[in-house]
Amino acid sequence: MKKITALFLVVMMLVSVLSLNAFAAVENYNEDCATIVKETVLKGTPVIDGKLDAIYTQSLTVKLHGPAASYSLSNGAEDTTATGTAYALYDDNFVYVFFEVTDTTLMANDPEYVQDHPHPHLNDAVEWRIGDDLEDHFAPYDGSNDAHHLFYADAHGTRFTCYEESMGDDVEKLKSKAVISGNKYYVEAAIPLIKPFQEGEMIQFNFQIDDLQELETEKMSAIGLGPKPVSLVDFYCGGAAEGGSAVVTPEPEVKDPEPVVTPEPVVKDPEPVVTPEPEVKDPEPVVTPEPVEPELPPVEVPDEPVEGTDEPVEGTDEPIEGTDEPVEGTDEPVEGTDEPVEGTDEPVEGTDEPVEGTDEPVEEPEAPVEEPEAPAEEGSNTGLIVAIIAVVVVVAVVVVVLVSKKKK
Repeated sequence: MKKITALFLVVMMLVSVLSLNAFAAVENYNEDCATIVKETVLKGTPVIDGKLDAIYTQSLTVKLHGPAASYSLSNGAEDTTATGTAYALYDDNFVYVFFEVTDTTLMANDPEYVQDHPHPHLNDAVEWRIGDDLEDHFAPYDGSNDAHHLFYADAHGTRFTCYEESMGDDVEKLKSKAVISGNKYYVEAAIPLIKPFQEGEMIQFNFQIDDLQELETEKMSAIGLGPKPVSLVDFYCGGAAEGGSAVVTPEPEVKDPEPVVTPEPVVKDPEPVVTPEPEVKDPEPVVTPEPVEPELPPVEVPDEPVEGTDEPVEGTDEPIEGTDEPVEGTDEPVEGTDEPVEGTDEPVEGTDEPVEGTDEPVEEPEAPVEEPEAPAEEGSNTGLIVAIIAVVVVVAVVVVVLVSKKKK
């Protein structure tokens, strides 16, 4: 009976010691900014792609939230505008860390500042510290943090670094991926091991979210797991996670459909049709051309009367051709001539020859036409008449002779 009682006491003492160690591990953290959901780090290998694998949700899970007053505020910030959840896994080659962060003031600082500054904390980013209490699971600590390594990754994937390059050449084995989506971002990283963790061994973490709220004033806050930014919390390694590396697909957020607002058609009053008035132009005056009177050639009045027109030829039985018949288009003969003037109805006074080519009478000149003076010598006309008579007589004799010969 005594042996059974002694054995029972030993078991109780061992349970008490293990409970105290576990209790100590979860007490050494910032309860105002962090809530530990699961405290054991399980063994499993996720895919480094910035997506939350299902095995993360079985392992160490820490929610980070405000108020940030007990952690870090600067330049007028009153609280954090970012919240998130940190996860951790391990296998024989790496320790894996995954952050899922929601930030209502998500922004990015100047890329040159993020790349060149030794500690670009004025940004939207995550930081974490990892150690093993000098058990040589990681590369030797070569830096000011002699008991752990400090890592940094910004929300936009501009920079992922191990501060002070404290891991030496093993820093080249680091893996990381940052994905941003709306006001959320995801950071996943793998930290190489030089000695695998065994189940029950201690591993230390501190998870932190940097929340830049205003770029110009550098207003920002920080929330983290440890009571101070440089402190770490002790956790222990457990067994293998179940379910492999299946990806946790977040349930889609269901939003009430927004009512479709059909805009009412805008009724416009018809614009009045303006009919332009026809342009009235003053009629141009009709210019009636003045009749142009034809210019008549001047009538030449001979100085001497035409010979042989005043008196008929004596001594001939036959009239001179073209003198007995009146001229067409005239009723009266022209005075002083046996032949009427062609193409005129009235005789032209004061001239012995008719005017050809006009139907209208020639206007009388204002000044009377002076009649030609009688020839000075009357004998010239008498001689001419005698000559004509002689010619006629000769012709008549010739005719008589010819006629008499025909009769014979």
